[in-house]
Amino acid sequence: MEDLHPDLLLQILRRLDPPSLAAVSASSSHLLRLSSEPHLLHHLSLSTWPSLRHLPTPHLHLLSSKSFLSDAFPSPSSAAAGSGWFCGGDLISAVDLYHNHDLLLSSVIVTDTSDPWFSTSPFRIDAPAPAADAPAVDPARLRLTWIAMDSGGGGRRRRAADLSSGRPVSVQRHWLTGDMQVRFATVLGPAAVAAVVVTCGRRRGEGEEEGCWHVREAILVVEDVEGVCLNGREGLAVIEAAMGGGRRREAEGEAEERWSEFQKRRRERREGKLRRERRLDTCCVLIGVSALVSFWGLLLWSHLSVPTC
Repeated sequence: MEDLHPDLLLQILRRLDPPSLAAVSASSSHLLRLSSEPHLLHHLSLSTWPSLRHLPTPHLHLLSSKSFLSDAFPSPSSAAAGSGWFCGGDLISAVDLYHNHDLLLSSVIVTDTSDPWFSTSPFRIDAPAPAADAPAVDPARLRLTWIAMDSGGGGRRRRAADLSSGRPVSVQRHWLTGDMQVRFATVLGPAAVAAVVVTCGRRRGEGEEEGCWHVREAILVVEDVEGVCLNGREGLAVIEAAMGGGRRREAEGEAEERWSEFQKRRRERREGKLRRERRLDTCCVLIGVSALVSFWGLLLWSHLSVPTC
C-alpha cells in the first residue's frame, strides 16, 4: 500500500465516508497522515453535508479539521455538564434535507445567542422553506441532518453535534390542520430531547392521493421530558452539554428505540402528574363537602338551640 503514489491513495480516500476513513486511517501511520490532509477533510465535509458550502467565510477552516468530522458524524451519546463557554457566541446550524437521494433543502443558519430576546423566548430555530417548485415527497422517506456548531472564540476548541436522528422517529398527522409532521429527534440525556419537526402540507387543489405532500417548514426545538419547549438559555445549555459529551455510531433503529423509551418516560410522568392532580381534586372536593356539611350542621344546631316563647 505504501508503494502507491500518494495522489492515487488520496483519490481512493476521497470516495470514503467518515466512518470508513476513520477505520482506514487506523491501519497504518502512512494512511493516517494522508487521511489528515486538509484538502481531503474539506472535500469529505462538503460531500457529506452540502450545506457547509454556505458557511460564512470566517468559519470555512472548520471544514479542514479532523475533530469536526469526529464531532459531527456520530450521534451524541452522553452529555457533559455545561460550563457556559457558549454564552455570547453564535450558534451555526447546517441543515440538509433529502427525499430519497434528492436534496430538497441545503442552508446555513446563524443564530445570535447573545440577544436577550433569544434567552427568554422558547428555543426555536427555523430553517428556510424549500423552493416553491420543490417536488412532492413521501414524508416517511425524508432524511435530515442538522449540524449545530459553536462559532468559537476565546481560544477554545470549536465543537459540533448532529441534532437530527437522520431518519424519522415518528410520522403523524396533525389533528387540527391535517398537515403531516415528521419528527427527527435525538435524546440528549434523561430529561431533554432535541427535535427537528418537518411539516408537510398539500397545495391548493390537490386531493388525498398518496405522494402529494410538500415540505413547508423545518424547525429545531429543545423539549423537556414533559414535552414543554425550553427557553433559549436552557435549550442552549442542553446543546452545549451534547457538544461536550461523548459520541457513538448508532445502529439502525437505535434512534427510534431511544425515542420510544423517552416517550414512555414522558407518558409515565404525565400519568403520574394526572394522578396527583386527581388526588388533589378529590381532597378539595372532600374538604368542600365537609365544610358545607359542617356549616349546615352548625346552622341547624343554632336554630334548634334558640328558645321559643
